[in-house]
Amino acid sequence: MATYLFLHCLGFSILIGAALYDRFYIVRNIRQARGSDLERHLIQIYLSTSPLYGVGVALVLLSGIGLSILDGSGFFRWSAVGLKQYLFLAIGLSFPVYIIPLMAKINRLLKTQSDFNTGVSESCRVLLGRLYFVLDGVTIGNVLILAIALWKPNLHKLPF
Repeated sequence: MATYLFLHCLGFSILIGAALYDRFYIVRNIRQARGSDLERHLIQIYLSTSPLYGVGVALVLLSGIGLSILDGSGFFRWSAVGLKQYLFLAIGLSFPVYIIPLMAKINRLLKTQSDFNTGVSESCRVLLGRLYFVLDGVTIGNVLILAIALWKPNLHKLPF
């Protein structure tokens, strides 16, 4: 059980660490480099971090399944663990359904642009804004999961 818990914490640390690094370092630098060739390179670095998210999600998912089985808490019940599972399901599904296709679309736009000295097109910036917003939502969801893990609320005592 300790190994599963270690892997779970490691995966979660990867997700939170990558999200904070991306948001507060790379995104800030992308915005400062607007209109230059550096903007394009920073966006490519930003998009290249997606495999790191995949590793984090896989570690959390697989170790979480193992922990739920070993603990006997079940899946998707009305409990703190069940609430975390629902939130993580929403986060996990957002990657193949929305985030990865959006990243691929941005990558295609970067490759089709012919003028490399003016940064990226406005349509690419709009898509990046959407990606920032969704990934911020994923980070907020992960912070909520962390709060639930630390708080461990008893959902059966809630008034509704």
